[in-house]
Amino acid sequence: MSTVVLRPNGDGAGASAFQRLDGNTTNLYSVLDDSPADDTTGVIKLAGTANGTKRMNFDMESTTLSSAQTVRYVRVRARATAPVSSSRYDLQIGTVVSGLSYYSQPLSIRGEYDNPTNFSGGYFTFAPDGQAWNQDRLDKLFIQCTEYGENTGTVSAVSLLELYVDVVIANKPTIVVTNPSTTASSYPQVTWTYSDSDDDAQEYYQMKVFTSAQYGASDFSPATSTAFYDSGEVASFDAFATSLELVPNGTYKFYVKAGKKIAGSIYYSDWTTSTAVTMAVATPTVPTLTASYNSTTNSVSLSATGAIYSAGTQLFNFQRSDDGGTTWTNVTLGTNLVPSASYVASVTDYEAQRKTVYYRVRSVGTTSSSTFTSAWSSSSSVSVTNDKKWWFKPIDYPTFNMSGVKVNYGISETIVETTGVFRPLGRTNAVIVAGSIYQNDGNYQISLIDDTEWLAMQNVLKSQSIVLVQDPYGTQKYVRFITRELDLAGTSGRRVRSLKIDYIEVVP
Repeated sequence: MSTVVLRPNGDGAGASAFQRLDGNTTNLYSVLDDSPADDTTGVIKLAGTANGTKRMNFDMESTTLSSAQTVRYVRVRARATAPVSSSRYDLQIGTVVSGLSYYSQPLSIRGEYDNPTNFSGGYFTFAPDGQAWNQDRLDKLFIQCTEYGENTGTVSAVSLLELYVDVVIANKPTIVVTNPSTTASSYPQVTWTYSDSDDDAQEYYQMKVFTSAQYGASDFSPATSTAFYDSGEVASFDAFATSLELVPNGTYKFYVKAGKKIAGSIYYSDWTTSTAVTMAVATPTVPTLTASYNSTTNSVSLSATGAIYSAGTQLFNFQRSDDGGTTWTNVTLGTNLVPSASYVASVTDYEAQRKTVYYRVRSVGTTSSSTFTSAWSSSSSVSVTNDKKWWFKPIDYPTFNMSGVKVNYGISETIVETTGVFRPLGRTNAVIVAGSIYQNDGNYQISLIDDTEWLAMQNVLKSQSIVLVQDPYGTQKYVRFITRELDLAGTSGRRVRSLKIDYIEVVP
């Protein structure tokens, strides 16, 4: 951190209302920029214009910022005398932006100061127009002096003896990426050393990872090119980071910048890179997949067979596509499955729609420090038959799945799109919501012909799970049951139950 002291170098608007202490009315600035300070020279308001407020501007020197510098803050300082307790004088930092003048809060001199006294204003991290200081604002910087004269002559006038503007400059930090080296067998930790000539601590960093194809492009720029991985701005004092995404067995460069907070913004170092790093890791073997339809449970049985992963442990992840492989979703209970000793893992998908669906699987290998994935297996298609039954499937409790019950009214639906209003207790104003908060989306009316069906349906109702309902028409929806009404008829052992269930549709 360095401070550049600027001094007056010209008289500006309003100079005709002021004079030097020696009576000269020209080149007023010249008696305010002497060094060392001369307390016998200075500027005072003209005696003939003592009554009322008078202002003048002093043009100030500038300083040239290098590409590795920015302004931390600016302040005005002065040396002056004030003869009486009613003396009043203000100094304001001003700058011109797009032809308009802006002014800072003033450094105010109030009261009596018989002896020359030093006055210092506040530090301004932003220019008077509210924006960050830059070269243009420094070049157009001036000081406005306001004398609030109340008495005839110069009795109460402040004598301005010296005038200064301190420009405190912050220097750009520098970093050196020290790791990783030229090869790595796991996700490498990127480290760097942070240096700052102002002794400011690192407060932020950002890391980007580029593939050899990306950083080898003719128009490559670490600041603007699309990265394979970008940490974004991270608030941290740490001089290390780990990439969260890497394709094994590729060549990469790691770019880092680190910065500190200056005037409300992050002042970063330049982007600095490591050497090219070649990843050489043990990738898990792509599992083979088998898939078949089970008509008894109206489900798809899935099995994957992999191979040994000597670098660590491995897990299998299964996915299903209902649109021919365009989009994929995880199979419920089919994520992070631990394979057997013979590298086999199995899962049953109870949520497959009654049509042709597709499946795939991959292996996820985990070492002591990193995680690597195999490619996805080839997809396998399965034709799921519409068995013309009603199925109620709690997706978190597949053992409670049931079918075969008689649904008398299963396609009763209510669509509510009007605006609803409710008034919470204790609230003065009503709350408006899009859609009624009291309405269900539909209901099922079911006949249960024996105790076995009743007990099975009770398990579904009590599971508190999202339920997948598949109907004989080939459609399905995910619902939550919200109310139920039960009518009981018949004798012991031959009871018939009529059940009405209200539901709302949900996203699984």
